[in-house]
Amino acid sequence: ADVPNPESPLAVDRVVDLPDGFLRALDRDRRSQQRAVPITETTGGMNAVLALNIEYQRTKAAGGMNKRAIDSDDQDALNEAARAYFRFEPESNDLAIELFRRLTLSKHIDVRAIAYAGEGCAYAQRNIRFGEPASRAKPQALSSAKGALMADPKLARAHLAMALALSIEPAPDEAAESLRELVRATDLDWTDPWCWAERARAHWMRSDRQASREALDRALAL
Repeated sequence: ADVPNPESPLAVDRVVDLPDGFLRALDRDRRSQQRAVPITETTGGMNAVLALNIEYQRTKAAGGMNKRAIDSDDQDALNEAARAYFRFEPESNDLAIELFRRLTLSKHIDVRAIAYAGEGCAYAQRNIRFGEPASRAKPQALSSAKGALMADPKLARAHLAMALALSIEPAPDEAAESLRELVRATDLDWTDPWCWAERARAHWMRSDRQASREALDRALAL
């Protein structure tokens, strides 16, 4: 009988090129399944994430909740998603959406807020940078931005996400509202260069060159 040569390489059907960090993200998913909130409809027609947001706001208003720090695993996952987003490439943008989407299932309200904001920005970039039709990108971007604002209305990146969503083929009132959201974002966090950079772009699109230059200078200084 023929005996295969043990020195010969194994046959390979194909090689799959995975994005950076993809396997680490899957591993974190498995380890965090117990913490994740499944998106299921409740008897009242409200999904579990929305119910958690409302419960959080009620408890906070009653003075019964202390702010809890984001744990290291979640922070690492948020950083990894942000790195994918800031490559500003189509494939990495899609990866950012997937990584942020997983984090929107977190029980931690701050993680959900940041994740929804990142997801909203990435959906908006599909149209702004990569040419996806507005009819597809805008509703997705708006939905995620609204989720971020519901989770944390004082999060600068949530207002950035809403500004980007509204800037996609804007109606006349949406163009002005988009700029107001960017001003709100920079008011909430003067140290975020990307909020200032997007504000500079918005001023430029409105032909306000002086305001655009001032915003850009602030972005570059950070």
